[in-house]
Amino acid sequence: MPQPEFPVRLKEKLQGGDPDPVKILFVCLGNICRSPMAEAMMIHKVKSVMGLPEIEVDSAGIGDWHVGQSPDHRTLSLLERKGIPRASYARQIKPGDFGTFDLVIGMDEANRRDLLRLTDWRVGINEEDPSRKVSLALEWADPSSHPGRIEVPDPYYGGTKDFEEVYTLLDASLNGLIARLQEGNRT
Repeated sequence: MPQPEFPVRLKEKLQGGDPDPVKILFVCLGNICRSPMAEAMMIHKVKSVMGLPEIEVDSAGIGDWHVGQSPDHRTLSLLERKGIPRASYARQIKPGDFGTFDLVIGMDEANRRDLLRLTDWRVGINEEDPSRKVSLALEWADPSSHPGRIEVPDPYYGGTKDFEEVYTLLDASLNGLIARLQEGNRT
């Protein structure tokens, strides 16, 4: 599976034509397991990587069930074991996020379908088609890191092993995304 293309505005930011920070939004179903883990990991990773533009990261959920809540205790426990501070409280994605964020990264195909439904946008009104901003996390990873997989599975009904698997998949995804951002920033 080839990595997605960066949207036009993100390319401009990476090439110095737009001084605003690169803004990335991670999205999962409820914003308490996968997307807050990705958000915290990305914030932690970009602090130690040279050659990146300024990056702002957030996360959101498709649903509103957990708005205002902390991430799942198993996500928090795993992040603590890895020395990664938590990032935020749960919130629901809103249509305006597509105008704010350069990349909107879902965890599975259901997330992608829901995100694309939210991009009900009139293309051509001084904005790029927001659906070009939508991708899946594993699309950014080296395919050899997750043979045959396209989704980061929801660990909510699982145990520690499932959360560890999500961490491993997100680590590969974020490493790939960071490499692409570095590459785009050099061109």
